[in-house]
Amino acid sequence: MLYKDLIPYKYKDVAGHTKIVKDLIGCAKNGRSFSEVMFFIGPTGTGKGVLATITAMLINCENPKENEPCGECDSCRSAIEEKFNLDIQYINCSDMKKEDVLSLEDQVNFAPIFSKNKVYILDEAQELSARGARNATLSLLQKKRKNVYFILCTMDGNAFDKAVLDRGQVYRLFDLEALEIGNYLCDFLEDNQEVPDDFFGEPLSYITSISNGSMRKALQVLERCLRNNIFTKEAMEETFKEVSEDAVREYIFALLEKNKDVVFKIVKSDVRGVCNYGIKILLDSLQYQVCGRNDLAWKEKVSIKVCAANTFKSLLEIFMKHSNYYFNEQLFLYDLLQYLNVPLEGAVIKRRVIG
Repeated sequence: MLYKDLIPYKYKDVAGHTKIVKDLIGCAKNGRSFSEVMFFIGPTGTGKGVLATITAMLINCENPKENEPCGECDSCRSAIEEKFNLDIQYINCSDMKKEDVLSLEDQVNFAPIFSKNKVYILDEAQELSARGARNATLSLLQKKRKNVYFILCTMDGNAFDKAVLDRGQVYRLFDLEALEIGNYLCDFLEDNQEVPDDFFGEPLSYITSISNGSMRKALQVLERCLRNNIFTKEAMEETFKEVSEDAVREYIFALLEKNKDVVFKIVKSDVRGVCNYGIKILLDSLQYQVCGRNDLAWKEKVSIKVCAANTFKSLLEIFMKHSNYYFNEQLFLYDLLQYLNVPLEGAVIKRRVIG
């Protein structure tokens, strides 16, 4: 898989998250003085696992070079090849219960075997709170242990309360910018792949637009395009059936103008994608209005549409209401129709029985 092949194992190769990377490199400069507990919180595909793995490698690296893991020692190779040894362990918390956390607490008391430190990467860590293991997790993290590190990765920033988060250093990751994803893909394509010159225009822009800030998704889409020779925007739209951010922006403008025809366009597109992008566009617009920014670059980015405050607020509330894991397409469309004051006339279909 292209995503697997392009996973970076050095901080300098990570796309985006400049401040977080700078802070982690700063910890490495100070004699690898990383916090004993670290939280990487952010949306899927933005690099939580990548940063956690690089940090774990560096903590146990035998020959670090310029504040980066060497990638060659036994400890580094075990992480790169995903053959984690007993001193660097990757644990998926999806099925962990209170008893499993208590068992892990007993396990961490043993001294490292192959390296100087023991590092535990706890992925999907939000499940520890959801499964009633909150107190056990707090006990696990709050005890001071020599040469033991915990790195927790979670998509849900609200999964842990302040008491848990205060036990370590919190790094919050946000969706990658389209430009960051685009530059990363361009560098890869220029070095490794033969594609038509015009692929670097609208087709690549479409990939970054539908990736929704996720590098993983962008690489998955790119891999499918390369494998099936899909090199035009039209072919991509036909293949992936996903709405782009630019298209959603036009839908938002039409909704703010109370244009009822836009609902039919939304129905024929990726409805959930419209909701996800719509929230981002509306919140960007709100930030622009609140902050009063006047620079042209920001204004072009958010493409402000002047409208009545109540109209904007009503539309934002609808999008926010449906921004959850249990998205219901029919309810979302129903709320949009009500917002547009479309008369909802009832109709009963009479079934004809033959025979």
